[in-house]
Amino acid sequence: MSWFVGIALPLALYFGLALLPKAGAVRLFILSGLGIGVLWAAFFLKIGDAGAVDTSDGVYNIMKLLGFSTALVLGGSMMVLKTRLPDTWPTWSWPVCVVLALVAVGLPIFRMFSM
Repeated sequence: MSWFVGIALPLALYFGLALLPKAGAVRLFILSGLGIGVLWAAFFLKIGDAGAVDTSDGVYNIMKLLGFSTALVLGGSMMVLKTRLPDTWPTWSWPVCVVLALVAVGLPIFRMFSM
């Protein structure tokens, strides 16, 4: 379950923000931003066991929060970039841009954790 929360949900958030139509993406951005803000507040205020950084679970919690925050920022910037593209671009080019941005961010993170 931990890998699902740490990897699959941020990927779903990123792809949702980058590939959904504008109205759905804006709604998702606002709701997920509020949710991530509440999670960060719970972490900093040590509500429950979320802020215990001296254990391995606390380290996993902060890594998950950083993953969600990165997905929110990168997906939001891709959402803004999508509105700036000219209409003359072919339809297949936008999913390629989304995947290339994910690879450009994910490859250094993967290399950092595999060392």
